[in-house]
Amino acid sequence: MHYNTVTTKTPCAMMARFLEVFCGAQVICVPSSSCVAMMRDHYPKMALASGDPALEQAVKNLLPRIFEFSELLVDKLGVTDVELSIHMPSRCITSCHAFAFAPCWRQAGEAVEGGARSDAARTPTE
Repeated sequence: MHYNTVTTKTPCAMMARFLEVFCGAQVICVPSSSCVAMMRDHYPKMALASGDPALEQAVKNLLPRIFEFSELLVDKLGVTDVELSIHMPSRCITSCHAFAFAPCWRQAGEAVEGGARSDAARTPTE
């Protein structure tokens, strides 16, 4: 949200702080696909605009370790069966960002017995 609503100084400071805090992490799990999308799309642009080669490299080094939650489960850890059954009408509605940046949610969602999925990016009226 800060990237879209404030001057570039605030998001750049927030990005620099995020890089500082998580630079040593092996895996970074972010539960919001919108945040992951923002990081993957805008962090490289922000680092480039800063003119700081060290910041650009820090972003380049960190991005491969950032995963949206379902992406971490399915793509990184290989978890596709969550051993879950739903015995009532239910629907999983996934955000457009999740569809675009973490399509693996489908694989995990297919393992839920009795559940139904909606692809919000393709069927916005469901």
